[in-house]
Amino acid sequence: MALPWADVNLSAPARVAEILELPRSPHGGRKRWCPFCGGRNFSPLKRAFFCYSGCGGKAYSNVDTAARHWGTDAAEACRRLAGELGIAFAGADPPWREVAAQASPDVAAVLGLRRAEGEWLWDCPSCGGTGALRSYRTRWRCSGAACAGDEQRGWRGHVDLAMAVWHTTPVDACFRLAAALRGTPLDPPPAPRPPVEEEPGARERALAAIRSRPGARLPEAFYRLLLGHLRLGPLGRAELLGRGIEPLLAEAYGFRSSEPGEWRSRILPLMAAFADDELLAAGFPRQPPRDGATRGPRLAWWPGFGRAPLLVIPVRDGTRLAGVRFRNLGDPEATRCPRYVSPKDANPDAPFNAEALERGTPTLHIVEGELNAYVVGGDPYLACAVGLPGAGSWQDPWALRIPDVTRLIVGWFDDDEAGRKGAARVRDSLARMRGREWARARWRRLLLERDACELHREGRLAALLRRAPWNSQDLDSLWADAEDADATDPGKEPG
Repeated sequence: MALPWADVNLSAPARVAEILELPRSPHGGRKRWCPFCGGRNFSPLKRAFFCYSGCGGKAYSNVDTAARHWGTDAAEACRRLAGELGIAFAGADPPWREVAAQASPDVAAVLGLRRAEGEWLWDCPSCGGTGALRSYRTRWRCSGAACAGDEQRGWRGHVDLAMAVWHTTPVDACFRLAAALRGTPLDPPPAPRPPVEEEPGARERALAAIRSRPGARLPEAFYRLLLGHLRLGPLGRAELLGRGIEPLLAEAYGFRSSEPGEWRSRILPLMAAFADDELLAAGFPRQPPRDGATRGPRLAWWPGFGRAPLLVIPVRDGTRLAGVRFRNLGDPEATRCPRYVSPKDANPDAPFNAEALERGTPTLHIVEGELNAYVVGGDPYLACAVGLPGAGSWQDPWALRIPDVTRLIVGWFDDDEAGRKGAARVRDSLARMRGREWARARWRRLLLERDACELHREGRLAALLRRAPWNSQDLDSLWADAEDADATDPGKEPG
């Protein structure tokens, strides 16, 4: 069976990104969230996807990207993409009827099933039962306890057995079984191409330079000096009070603000004390003169260049200051600054309050929004909570930090399309990194019409935490879109 590997991989990656609905990166432009490392710098270029974040400039083909995003193998990803791209090829539809009509002994020979004592008895590849699988003309039935107790009452089709033997998906098992029964060799996937060696970016070069220079200051030193240099001003206090957050406690935690007048009096003098590569590594590169001027000072980049009053949010990972984030306290259009922004190409490599991941409490709350997570984890609730800077910002390595003693992982997301996709991203990441059963036993989802700050301000958050609706949540509905929908109808027992 010939698969259109070349045609699919030579299709425009930008079009494939739209088909896969890869979430767009907050960096803008063509950049997307990387399905491999969770970074924000995954770019569809002319002939491949390139990740300049955690993957370090690796190149991925269209098929590799689709297989990772859909959680399937390369062959099925190639078939599915070909259909979405309108690429015709032989055998585009799985030959279900052809495979179902094959004789059981022929299928047993192809799959290498082990014969047991008795003319029609075999060892079951699904449950491992010795002699538990009985063959009929074109069907199978297993009497083992694990198989006989399922909703199919132990009945199996040829594709079901092929899935168990080859550990693959229904579609791929059907194609492979049909090809083997016809005596047609399967086309193997093309050998993976070595990743394209890309030149390191400007920030990577700056980091390498300051690490090799004695006395140079790393980004964390800049972030610490920035927080020490600023204070929590009136606009920042008003923003926190409006969300029901006590400003004194937030200031002690590390929240600061950059308000009118402080751009020139506090921030510019601080930046003047740092070398160009130190600022670039911290995410505040020096820019050409503004407004298209050919001459003038090269100012270090800053969100809004002093036009926007900002709430400065510290992102801590234990004793390490992983970075800072900014919330625009003004009008984004008037200040020409987004509502939320991070340093350029220097997003924090940890969620807000990352140490809560490893705390080992019975319940871990993963909350959309740093301020929402601060409220859930603060007085008087004191829940174990980490905050995501955006619905789709979860990264796979964070799943490895959660200890097994944590029995429930509750995702707090907005009840909108982005929130639902963000919740699915965390769920799939947990299943991919820790195993499906581990994740299924722990993952719960909470979709809210009002965020945690609003519930706290209205006096309703304590009742929600006390009621703990995630304890009685329907798991089947959470995992419905992740289950294989294909199920073979056992039909009637053959005569």
